[in-house]
Amino acid sequence: MFSRKYQNDLYCESPYYDGNFRIYGYDTQNNVETYISIKDLSLENIVAILPSNIKNSVWLMNYYMDLFESNEPDIKKIIFYNDNSWNTWFNNLSINEPPPYPKWNERFKALYLVIKDQYIVASRSDYCQVNYILINQIVNSKNTFTISVYALNKESNSQIQPGYESLFQMDTPYNLIFVQDGDYLDMYIDSVNEDNHIFTYVRGTKEMAQEIEHFVRRESYDPSKILWPRHADGTSDYDKDIILNHTTGYSYLTLQNCNLLESPTLNSKAITELNKDEVITITEQGKEELIEGVQSHWLKVTTDDNKEGWVYGGNVSLNDAVSKTEQEQYKKEHDDLVKLTSKVEKQIEREAKKKQLIKNICNPPKN
Repeated sequence: MFSRKYQNDLYCESPYYDGNFRIYGYDTQNNVETYISIKDLSLENIVAILPSNIKNSVWLMNYYMDLFESNEPDIKKIIFYNDNSWNTWFNNLSINEPPPYPKWNERFKALYLVIKDQYIVASRSDYCQVNYILINQIVNSKNTFTISVYALNKESNSQIQPGYESLFQMDTPYNLIFVQDGDYLDMYIDSVNEDNHIFTYVRGTKEMAQEIEHFVRRESYDPSKILWPRHADGTSDYDKDIILNHTTGYSYLTLQNCNLLESPTLNSKAITELNKDEVITITEQGKEELIEGVQSHWLKVTTDDNKEGWVYGGNVSLNDAVSKTEQEQYKKEHDDLVKLTSKVEKQIEREAKKKQLIKNICNPPKN
């Protein structure tokens, strides 16, 4: 069951339909069937939420990074190999359209994935279409996020992101499993093994997606908008440096056992020991240092048991996490929403009964 985010609306428990839910909500004016967007829904039963940095990122195909080190013929080979829909488009073009034919890269759109607590958006290369995948439940375990798929909007195979065929062929519910390695996100269906691997994504932004499109179309692009991915330990597939840059306000997992220190120096007094994969939230960034071959900042952090101190960023992975405080705050807001929805539902039911009563009085049944 899903609660609406707006005060004057009901909940729904009806099938997913063409990207929207078909809601038999009670319109007090017209009493008509309505449609609402998936973005306006919130799950009634929440087990866990995704890390904010996962939700705020635009996840792009990892093979896009190889394009910047390739010449023009190789760019086409890489894209056509990884996205078979381009071969289909090219073959249909010669059959259905007269020459001169448009260049393939003039139509190029970067494929992306956006993951929220209620839904996943998967883009399509042709016509900028998107597919929505509705989430039923989320379970977090260190760097692994298991998402139960409730429903999908499926119309035709031409509107499915290439490689997603297995998702739309399976009956729901089933699980999508995301395994994070820093700026990399591997997507599996039902279990983590090579046969069930769907895609590897890299962390990006809308601006980065646009610059990739400019590059493929052979237009001028801004290289500064390209975010080169790093693994959880700060290593890269594209350079030899080990760099761990974190964002203040976000939560991460510790990379290894380390000490929480009173001040940002190696010889500072230890407050407590942090274990590997412990959740910490960054509240402040200190000076940047190169320590034992790792480039990072000193970080002022808060632990889930409310201890505060400093750690060197080289001890903090790039894997995102959800703090206990964030989870509790989300649960409170969500519980308030469910209560409000229930209150509005009862109010609408009373209005409906009142209308029916008036109708019966004005139009009594004939004997």
